[in-house]
Amino acid sequence: MDASEAHPRAGITGLAWRIDQFLRARIGWPYRWILTAGLTIGLSQSATAIAQAFNARTFASLQTGAIAVASAVFQAALLVNQLAQVSEMRRERRERHAAKKRA
Repeated sequence: MDASEAHPRAGITGLAWRIDQFLRARIGWPYRWILTAGLTIGLSQSATAIAQAFNARTFASLQTGAIAVASAVFQAALLVNQLAQVSEMRRERRERHAAKKRA
């Protein structure tokens, strides 16, 4: 347990952290890939919405398109973060396996 796990978390962030830890423990690596796939699908849907909104060229569709662009930027940031977490998890797993081989 590292320092960030040593203290109790409160509020919505604490609940989210506990749920995340539970899902990591129960589902393992597929949990991360499910999140990655969900974000990728969401980005694809946002791209479709952006294309449709800007092709329609009405004020309402441009508003919808702007919201879809903002959503896509947010989803892209989440996807980058998720992939970084997957990479970190893989690195930790390799380190554990290497430590077992040395022991």
